[in-house]
Amino acid sequence: MSKKISYFPLKMDSKVLWLNIFEKKEVDGMALGVPLADYKMSGVLKILFVLNTKGMGYSELLQESGFRLKKSFRTYLNFLQDLEMIVKIGETTKASYAITPKGKTILEMLS
Repeated sequence: MSKKISYFPLKMDSKVLWLNIFEKKEVDGMALGVPLADYKMSGVLKILFVLNTKGMGYSELLQESGFRLKKSFRTYLNFLQDLEMIVKIGETTKASYAITPKGKTILEMLS
């Protein structure tokens, strides 16, 4: 499968490419973003939207966000943690998740 390529104006690249989900290159005065992974924004938004109201545990977040498969939910959860858009509070089975200021900024930009 070929990678999807996105072009952004250079003025916009600092607003979009700071997410670190793109490998950034510059081509013909445009910022070229090659996605490092295939994540759908709807999955990202579902988790951020639910966590914007309150922090919650894994099972509650899974149910409230509407994911049907735990594996895909876990993938998005790890992705958002890696980008520091959400934070896991606690390391036990009673751990909860909360949105970070960076996550709130993205949610505001995309909604």
